[in-house]
Amino acid sequence: MQSILDKVKKIIVPHEEELNVELFDINCVKLKNSWLIKIFIDSEEGITVDKCQEVSKFIGNRLDDVIEEKYRLEVSSPGIERSLRNDKDYRKYKSYLAEIKITDSQGLKKTHVGYIDDLEEDILYLKIKETQEIIKIPFTEIIKGKLKFEFKNK
Repeated sequence: MQSILDKVKKIIVPHEEELNVELFDINCVKLKNSWLIKIFIDSEEGITVDKCQEVSKFIGNRLDDVIEEKYRLEVSSPGIERSLRNDKDYRKYKSYLAEIKITDSQGLKKTHVGYIDDLEEDILYLKIKETQEIIKIPFTEIIKGKLKFEFKNK
C-alpha cells in the first residue's frame, strides 16, 4: 500500500516547475481521527502567503482523489532557520550563520555556531562566530545543521 507521503510526493514533484516551487520537506503525522500533512516548499524568489495558498489548493484538490481518510493540509516555507539537509544546502547558504550539531570521533556531542565558510569533499569549514576560528567538520559527524537568524546592527 502506498503511503500518504508517497502520494503527496507523486502529486507535487512532477509539478514543481509549473508551480515555481521546490519541495523542501513533507511531514505526515497520524492524529486521533485524521492525518496532519505538512508540506514545506521553497523558491529562489522566496515563499509568500499567496504562493502557499496556491500550492495548498493545487495539492488539496488532487489529494481528495487519492486519500480516503480525513486530513488537514498545511503548506509553508521551511522558515528562516531552515534545516540544512545536504551538501547542496550548505553550498547554497555559504557565508550564512548556522548551528551545526555533531557527534565527534570520540562520540561526544557538540554544537558549533558559525558561518559556513566552505565545503570541500566531505568536509564543512565553519568560521566560529565568537572566535573567528575556522574549524573542519567531517560530514559524517554532522547530526543536524540549520541556519540561524542573526539581527544585524545598522
